[in-house]
Amino acid sequence: MKDKKDKPSTLINSKESWETLSVFCSFESDDILVGMIIHNINRAMVVRYSSDGKEKHFIECEHYTTPLFVTENHNQDVVVSNHDRNSSSVVVTNGGGEYRFSFNGPPKEPGFKPRSICVDGLSNILVYDDNSKSIVMIDVDGHYLEIFQVQQNLIQSPRCVSYSIDNHTVFVYSSSNSHVVVSRHINRQEYLGKPTIDPDADKKKKKK
Repeated sequence: MKDKKDKPSTLINSKESWETLSVFCSFESDDILVGMIIHNINRAMVVRYSSDGKEKHFIECEHYTTPLFVTENHNQDVVVSNHDRNSSSVVVTNGGGEYRFSFNGPPKEPGFKPRSICVDGLSNILVYDDNSKSIVMIDVDGHYLEIFQVQQNLIQSPRCVSYSIDNHTVFVYSSSNSHVVVSRHINRQEYLGKPTIDPDADKKKKKK
């Protein structure tokens, strides 16, 4: 982060003895989510900071041990890509830190290894699965929707996935050949950002 004079300024200092694993800046609340861990005692948490670096609260959930990636959904759910040697999963808590659900992978697809994670314009969760080399999509309540295969001929060792709310596209970045694949995700844009229409609007105007 930089101040008005373009000089680097420190906003957040990690908690003492905690190792920072992941960071997400919320476009909706301007808050900063930081995933942290203490290895020797197997504790993990996600800390929410305000845009000026003040700690708001922290979420310590027994369902994740390594918050490798973290993001925030449009309903303020905190979504964590949990990397565990025994059982990796996507873990979701609400904005207040209450546990909502875990997603352990698509049906008939053992060995789920969630990595980079983001949400789309419909609040669906998109997570890159390092086991199947694909993007898995689940809805806001954790129900499996579908899986998107990443074109291996275009991108090798995909690692990072992100979503553009402006044109509804998904970006997948490769760590080996430095390529980025861009693909259309949502074509039905008429359902996104459409103003609510009051069916009685004309009647109300006539009464006036």
